[in-house]
Amino acid sequence: MFISESAADYVPNLSTAAQRGFDLVVAVGFLMAESTSSVAKRFPGTSFAIVDVSANRTTLELRGQWVRELLEFGCSLDLHPRAFGPGRCAQTLLARANVLIWFVSDEPEPVYRVLVRPSFAAYVAAWLADAADGLID
Repeated sequence: MFISESAADYVPNLSTAAQRGFDLVVAVGFLMAESTSSVAKRFPGTSFAIVDVSANRTTLELRGQWVRELLEFGCSLDLHPRAFGPGRCAQTLLARANVLIWFVSDEPEPVYRVLVRPSFAAYVAAWLADAADGLID
């Protein structure tokens, strides 16, 4: 875990996490969105997520080449772009938790946002990290 004392710490902390080889790097708060996007472009082999609380839901932003497969592992939706293209949003169960999945963008890499109730956010984030570890191995 890295603690940022100021916005100037965001990029160095995210970069260090990616350089250490973590499969999933999680940033907390919408203020880290620009820094996370910038660092994610420099580390295409690492998945990045942003956790934010808005509209009584926590937002997990997932990006990277394996994101669609990761989400499909835990939900019944067909997330292939021909069936669920950018801009689409659907409510479903992900690892038995009620979530909204929003396909934000496919370029330059797939980006999905998972909106989940705050009381389930830690569970869903932990499930995603475990599933990502199993998917890449």
